[in-house]
Amino acid sequence: MARKSRKNIAICEAPTPRMMNALRTAFYIRLSVEDNQGRGNSVDNQQLVLRDYIADRPKFLLTQTYIDNGLTGTNFNRPEFQRMLADIESGSIDCVMVKDLSRLGRNFIDTSYYIEQYFLANPSPG
Repeated sequence: MARKSRKNIAICEAPTPRMMNALRTAFYIRLSVEDNQGRGNSVDNQQLVLRDYIADRPKFLLTQTYIDNGLTGTNFNRPEFQRMLADIESGSIDCVMVKDLSRLGRNFIDTSYYIEQYFLANPSPG
């Protein structure tokens, strides 16, 4: 079976009826300096994996992509991560997707806090 190209997924434009019930979804992509050595975690690869996942799932509407390139996952003082948190708190993001949990963060306790408490405590007002 031929593989479908998923590079043409549109970022949110004018809402259509299908979009009205969709989750406004953001991709969070992080690439550390160590990951830059070709272990399959490139920015392009992470985007491809995430786009492939939502391509056949109309419930997810990609509205934003946050990329912290060359930054460690051992702390959360990353510019795009902080911008994403502000967008979550403002209610413009309903769902965050990452290729795997190590892209979110490397510190287990802090990463668990975001997964188990922060994201659940900030549901979209809509």
